[in-house]
Amino acid sequence: SMLGRTLASTSGSQRKFFRCVSYVPGSYMAPGLSRVHWKPVAEAVTEECETQGTNRVFLVTSHALREKTGIIDGVRAKLGNKCVGVWSGLRPHTPREDVLAVADAVRAVGGADLLVSIGGGSVTDGTKAVGLCLEQGITDVKMFDDFTVKKSFFDPPHYEHTGKVRQVAVPTTLSGGEFTPISGVTDLSIPHKQGYMHPLLQPQVVVFDPAITVHTPEWLWLSTGVRSLDHCTEALCSINSTYFSDGYAKAGIELLVDGLKRVKANPDDLDARLKCQTGCWMGCATVS
Repeated sequence: SMLGRTLASTSGSQRKFFRCVSYVPGSYMAPGLSRVHWKPVAEAVTEECETQGTNRVFLVTSHALREKTGIIDGVRAKLGNKCVGVWSGLRPHTPREDVLAVADAVRAVGGADLLVSIGGGSVTDGTKAVGLCLEQGITDVKMFDDFTVKKSFFDPPHYEHTGKVRQVAVPTTLSGGEFTPISGVTDLSIPHKQGYMHPLLQPQVVVFDPAITVHTPEWLWLSTGVRSLDHCTEALCSINSTYFSDGYAKAGIELLVDGLKRVKANPDDLDARLKCQTGCWMGCATVS
């Protein structure tokens, strides 16, 4: 290794000495993400069905989006008979009972080959856990115990998982769960929120549709945006930061600061909302 050695360089009659500056070795593991779209959700999901060759799509969303907007009906109409079901109402912090109820609903319609989550962090995380239930045959809340993270999220998974039922995540907040292979699910009997981690819990596709985020309460949009800023700031302050993570973090902060201020000033500024979503993506890239 030449790290830290003194090197001699001869140029004509002059002899210069240089000292090699060492570096910190590292590695990067790319997430299981295939594509990110920024376009209307109905168009993007239909396009993904064609790309992936899927024919049985199950939608998971919130009560508010399903009952107070036409977004979900629009997606269903665009999908036609490829949409086999819709489930809404995952509670905050994703209780095990709700995840199991969604999984049972998917089983009741004969299964699905694509799960589409449209909503905030609880909907995104819950749908990841639904995929786990469907593949692992989880039919009772106590069966979740076998799949919780035992020590660290950085430890190799202690179970096999193939990601057989894929997920498209359509986020409506800036919490960033769509870019991680981690799901948080609450055991109400403790009560405690527990982590589940497997690389193939990561949604394969993310769709940014700024237009549907206008239905997200302002306080929730802005507070999750601050959480994304926190991801970027932690990356910059980390003793393990890299040129890669620093670059993403600085760009993420720039996008989020401008985007959040613009959305606060004008909630209908869709370009600013997309700017926030892109900043959230960059913040997550620093910790993936």
